[in-house]
Amino acid sequence: MTANAASCDIQLQYGILITPEHIRIIDGYLTKIQINNDEQLFINGDWIRLEAHEVELLKSFSKGLRNEVPQIVGIAMEGAEIGLQALDKIMNGIVDTGDGDLFQEEFEDFRARFKQRFNQFDNMFYIAPQSLDKLDDFFEDELGQEIKKVVTGSLGAVLVALGEAINSNDGGVERNVVDVSGQLERLEQKIEKQLSAKSLVLEKKAKQFCDRLTELNKTESELHVMLPLLREYDVVKLKP
Repeated sequence: MTANAASCDIQLQYGILITPEHIRIIDGYLTKIQINNDEQLFINGDWIRLEAHEVELLKSFSKGLRNEVPQIVGIAMEGAEIGLQALDKIMNGIVDTGDGDLFQEEFEDFRARFKQRFNQFDNMFYIAPQSLDKLDDFFEDELGQEIKKVVTGSLGAVLVALGEAINSNDGGVERNVVDVSGQLERLEQKIEKQLSAKSLVLEKKAKQFCDRLTELNKTESELHVMLPLLREYDVVKLKP
């Protein structure tokens, strides 16, 4: 494979959950593979007895996942936090409508959907099945669009509230509509710049991620040769 700074043809075929004691390979809500303390292997809940050389190869694969997954999740969480903090400001007074719960549901839905893809809690890291191709684009495109959607939804909710005030002949509301629109537009532009900067950071690391995950794919392939039961679960896959 030819890796470059903006593309990595690696597919994570299963969810990966990492804690200090365990690595769980998850399909939907089911744990298909579990590695305890980097050396004890379970497949579909059955303990697989390993030879010494098989344990060493399993350790290599396990430690590779422990090194890469937290880094990828960490960068994604940092990027998301830019948007989440900005959206939190909206809800806590940057737009003073007195009715922040109008877009609370949209905000929480965004947070929940993001955590289904990347999540971190204390020493637990989770990444969902996904392609790592052009992962840096996640910030400028996918995450940026998600945040824009919430900001737009927030603006809509604010304008509805202000529109009701207009219908009630509340003086000065027209100016508030303009001010609110301008505030949210400037906020959106600021978020886009911050996400662009974060994508550049990830772009610089992309080749390193790609090279190491490609090596990890080779290690997994060696495990498949030694342990045919693992062939059904190709976790780190090099896309054709």
